Amino acid sequence: MYEQSVIIILRAVQIPFFKNIKSPHIKKYVSNTGWLFADNFIKQGINLIVGIFLARYLNPEGFGIIGYASTYIQLLNPIALLGLNAIAIKEIVNKEESIESILGTTFLLKIISSVFSLFLIVVIAFLGEVDTQIQMYIIIIGLSYLVYPIQVVDYYFQANLKAKYTVISQQIATITCAALKVWGIINQYPIVFFVWLISIEVFIIAFVQIFFYRTKTIIPKWNFNNNLAKRMLKESFPIIFTGFFIIIYMRIDQLMIQKMLNSEALGNFVAAIKLSEAFYVVPGIIAGSLFPAIINGLKISRDEYLSRMKRLYSIFILICFAATIFVLIFADIIVSVLFGEAYTDTASVLRVHFSTSVFVFLGIAYSQAFIVEHMQRFTTINTVVGALLNICLNWLFIPIFGVVGSAFATLAAQFYSGFLCLLLFPKTRVHFILMLQSFNVFSTIAVYYKKISNLKDE
Repeated sequence: MYEQSVIIILRAVQIPFFKNIKSPHIKKYVSNTGWLFADNFIKQGINLIVGIFLARYLNPEGFGIIGYASTYIQLLNPIALLGLNAIAIKEIVNKEESIESILGTTFLLKIISSVFSLFLIVVIAFLGEVDTQIQMYIIIIGLSYLVYPIQVVDYYFQANLKAKYTVISQQIATITCAALKVWGIINQYPIVFFVWLISIEVFIIAFVQIFFYRTKTIIPKWNFNNNLAKRMLKESFPIIFTGFFIIIYMRIDQLMIQKMLNSEALGNFVAAIKLSEAFYVVPGIIAGSLFPAIINGLKISRDEYLSRMKRLYSIFILICFAATIFVLIFADIIVSVLFGEAYTDTASVLRVHFSTSVFVFLGIAYSQAFIVEHMQRFTTINTVVGALLNICLNWLFIPIFGVVGSAFATLAAQFYSGFLCLLLFPKTRVHFILMLQSFNVFSTIAVYYKKISNLKDE
């Protein structure tokens, strides 16, 4: 049952429960998931805290410039990554080809895509920017593409349930660069120092992963398989396409703010979304944890599956309502304490942008459901339309409302892609109805208050 899955997840973090697991295979899965959860929380926490100090040090203009330069890199990420992460992991798990062929083929493909992406970013920097300083920042961050091929080692670890090596690598890089950022702030280093740290963090992750791979595994001689490469590329094109529009959806507003307003306005916007996006870790963890329960629900019956989805929607809406109300009331205090008085528009942006969280959460939930029902094409359609809508609304709202207008554009686009779009297609309409019913938060509170009481009574 769904409730039993929730209980298992709640207890999985308890050491006695973990010790009582009899199956080595299940224990391996629980341990692997625990490492990934720990990585998310620790990494997000460190980056948020250090990011706040950096934002105060650089002030809105400097903070906005770094965010602007990073946006270019993120926009080309789908090309550099080539959509091979999930595909490579699947190939390693299925073992339809030798591990040597999978790693070697993925590595060579990513070398080509990374070099091509770096070339593109250099061209875009010189053609799209007149400020030589910003050109330099974009190219410096773009150098991180050079170590993307080494990510094949990470795919190997994930496929073999050795996430701890990935997590340790990322934590070493995060902590090292966080310490260097603090050192730079204390010694009042120029902005270029912090720009370099963005690329350095990626390099550290790569080199530590290589160290673990060489010391913890038997190193095969990698080789390239032409047929495998063609098959992987064929599978990756839809992922690249969808990923490109997701990045446009999430980051095009920053480019538009910089072009239509200025770096100071962008700094206010970036400061607000840093807080909002730190909250977005929650739905990914919850949805990922409950994904097996949702799949099993469909095996029992469609009614049971839809019942579990409704409960997931209800949980997400309740969490978002509580967090959003808190932010709406205390946004001014939050921004003043964390970022300082220089960030004059950040509180207004935060109120609007944080309100999108409910639709972000719902979007993540129904994306999981569409995987179960083999309806991923609707996720792609909704993402593309949402991205185009976001661009149009930013173009309309920024001249009228300033930087807050971009937050309103994001809210409207997320309202469409996370909720309203489900009404448009007959096959997705059932999820729209479930979401609509889940907005009755008082009923949700009553149901889960009773469940929590029952847990206490065990």
